[in-house]
Amino acid sequence: MARLSFGAFLAPHHPIGEHPMLQFRRDLDLVEHLDTLGYDEFWCGEHHSSGWEMIASPEMFLAAAGERTKRIKLATGVVSLPYHHPFNVAQRMVQLDYMTGGRVSFGSRPGALASEPVTFLTVNAVVAETRDEAMALILPNLQMMGRLRTGQPLGALDLVEDAERQVLSPQAQRVVESGLRRAVVGTPTEAADQVRALADEFGVDEVMVNPVASARRGTDPASAPARDKTLELLAKELF
Repeated sequence: MARLSFGAFLAPHHPIGEHPMLQFRRDLDLVEHLDTLGYDEFWCGEHHSSGWEMIASPEMFLAAAGERTKRIKLATGVVSLPYHHPFNVAQRMVQLDYMTGGRVSFGSRPGALASEPVTFLTVNAVVAETRDEAMALILPNLQMMGRLRTGQPLGALDLVEDAERQVLSPQAQRVVESGLRRAVVGTPTEAADQVRALADEFGVDEVMVNPVASARRGTDPASAPARDKTLELLAKELF
């Protein structure tokens, strides 16, 4: 049986007002750390919501990441083709693949063909030493999605302590409960079992982990150490 691969997806969410140089350096530090932990792939996408999601050119970011890593594959998830001439995108990706020693995977929207298709599943994940702590750390993200999908105003992601005091509308609460059912949440052993079960259920070649843990009061919301901890704890259990 082929080995199941594991990747990590960076949703480039950053506090508005923080210096972009620090944001990019922190994100590059994360890729370097994932390479050390043993993750197979790193994915980042193209975003144009400046101030919050800072990676407008995944190719430029991955080129910098390639200089700081040794073995992890680097992937675009995704390049938005309607914004670009396809020929220019192809040229940049070929150049990037050569610059990184053949470590590039290309993802685009809307759709792309591959000679050797690989199926993968993306999961939101929060892993902590206890299930109760993992449940607390995912709550702000779930509530944000509840507000987004019910047309309510969005603000900065809440701290855990603030989220625990929130009262949501019934519609938003249903979104929270639905998101929780689809997420990987728990202790390292519980989370690893959930990941393996999902991989078996959907028959995928790779699971891509999107760490969505929030921060507690007294920790830095910008660096969100619980997100890095999620990736570390899963790596120790899975690899």
